[in-house]
Amino acid sequence: MTVLQYYSRRILSTGETPVLWVVDATTQSFSGFLRKQLCSESMKEHHLAIRASTLACLFCVTGAFTNLHLRNAPRGRISPSLTTFPSRLHVSAPSSFRRSGKHCVFAGSIAPAAPDDFEDGLPPDIHTATPDTDSPTSTPFQRIADSKQAVPTLAALLRFTIPTLGIWLAGPIMSLVDTSVVGLSSDLELAGMGPATNLCDSFIYLFTFLAVATTNLLAGALADGDEAKSQTVVSHALAIALGAGILVMLVIEFAGKRMLAATIGADGPLLIPVALKYTNIRALGAPFVLVGMVAQSSLLGAKDSVTPLLVTLGAGAINLILDMTLVSFGKCGIAGAAAATVVAEIVGTVVLLRALKRAQGPRRFYPFIALSSPLKDIAKFFTFAGPVFFALFGKSLCYTSLGIAAQMMGAVPLAAHQVMLRCFFFFTTFGDSLSTTAQAFLPGFLVDDNKLAIGKVVRRLVSISLGVGGLNAMLAGLLPSFFPGLFTTSAAIVGQMHLIAPWLSLCLLAHACTMALEGTLLAERELRFLASSYAINTLLVLVGLRRLQHVAAGIQGVWACLLYFQVSRCIIFALRLLSKHGLLQRARRRASRMFESLGGRTRGHGGDDPRIGGGGLSVVD
Repeated sequence: MTVLQYYSRRILSTGETPVLWVVDATTQSFSGFLRKQLCSESMKEHHLAIRASTLACLFCVTGAFTNLHLRNAPRGRISPSLTTFPSRLHVSAPSSFRRSGKHCVFAGSIAPAAPDDFEDGLPPDIHTATPDTDSPTSTPFQRIADSKQAVPTLAALLRFTIPTLGIWLAGPIMSLVDTSVVGLSSDLELAGMGPATNLCDSFIYLFTFLAVATTNLLAGALADGDEAKSQTVVSHALAIALGAGILVMLVIEFAGKRMLAATIGADGPLLIPVALKYTNIRALGAPFVLVGMVAQSSLLGAKDSVTPLLVTLGAGAINLILDMTLVSFGKCGIAGAAAATVVAEIVGTVVLLRALKRAQGPRRFYPFIALSSPLKDIAKFFTFAGPVFFALFGKSLCYTSLGIAAQMMGAVPLAAHQVMLRCFFFFTTFGDSLSTTAQAFLPGFLVDDNKLAIGKVVRRLVSISLGVGGLNAMLAGLLPSFFPGLFTTSAAIVGQMHLIAPWLSLCLLAHACTMALEGTLLAERELRFLASSYAINTLLVLVGLRRLQHVAAGIQGVWACLLYFQVSRCIIFALRLLSKHGLLQRARRRASRMFESLGGRTRGHGGDDPRIGGGGLSVVD
């Protein structure tokens, strides 16, 4: 954490000689120290001179006073004794604070001061404040807001990315466990789980724009050092998630039967009653799922990826135990699987909310959940979340259309599609975690406009994505051959799974890189581009699925459309980032100028490095 020097000049009401305070501490430690000094009985007026490398440090300090009443003070209240400092120190736009009847004057804009500025060196009466590292207000949110972000290494990105899987693994793990347990007990219920889980997961997935927006906006607020804004973002996101969850619950409960009938083909009379058992129970957990999703994203935006992982492991264990109890031993079938999932979701959400409130600390600038937020504040949140919603709507529409196309091919292909799609969503969590990592780490460099650091982070994320995609493709391709018994005992379904396996591997190979690039575009706020690209790609997928009705492509044709969706996104996002307006190209141009400048200085000294001077340019990470 960056160490700053602060100089605080105090004028005692007793008329004693002014004392210069030299504080070597972090911003957070200094905030507690200065608040204590400002509120002391012996103080009447204070003047603060800040030595800092960036103006953002000044904002961090002033942020410590947001819980005090701020009002304008007459310029004449600033003591002329400040002229004892060199001319480089000046005061402007003074403000005063009132608390418990004490009056203090704080300078809102002060130029840097240093010990060398004094003619005779530092005054003899210097006091050094010890950093208050045990301050109860030093919370994870505040530590991030006060720190200076360094370029993360490949190992640091992996340390964050691997636990980040927790936020994305929760839903797929529970669905995979449900699919396995139900499939071992009944083929009909396994087929019914296809449309049922697609309906529930599609609604939940549609609202993951709340999680994306929360991670991105919170990371940006913390990068700005604005703790109050960070609490506002979380508060609004939790309130919107709660309202959206209740809406999803009501829609599924009262309109679920019609939606299932519209998506299930000729086997509707058999599958709809089975699917309704699952959807009616799963819908009860929708408010908890969306609130928990926002809480997880808030912790990730604060670069805490361990807590979501631990919560997910606990929720997964609860779901597995209840599945075995209710389905395998209790013979509750598909209804028992749904109940087990809902209980696990509720427990996980409660634990995450407690962890989030503890991470924010006791000092509140905004309610934890703003149930009565002004419309203008909600509108600000949707300024970012709106385009993300349309992008995710395109994804959801694409995956739902794939399921509908599979349902038209009969119960056996539908069951195989259901199993392999659950596997696909399980492995895509690895790519989704890379998107979250990009959104958590890049805003700090975007605020500082550090394009070289941005380019390094993106290249490292892409490198990780290539390895992750290859590993996912290999593991997913082996599932039908070596572990078909995990999902079904039907030889016909296993045969269809073998046909899908190569397409599944290719889709996963492209997906990881796609999500790393998408996370970069989200961090750079390329929202309109993302929304428009998803609109075009989704339309083309729908056209392709429409043509399948006239071509005997079978279930493989459905997965060929999914492969197109993954590859086309990867190419489009990469071209955007490599274009002249893209992030990587800007970083490369700046690096080129730096190396060319270095080459100009060393060319006359016999330098023969091919990366310097006229020998060409090679930007290495």
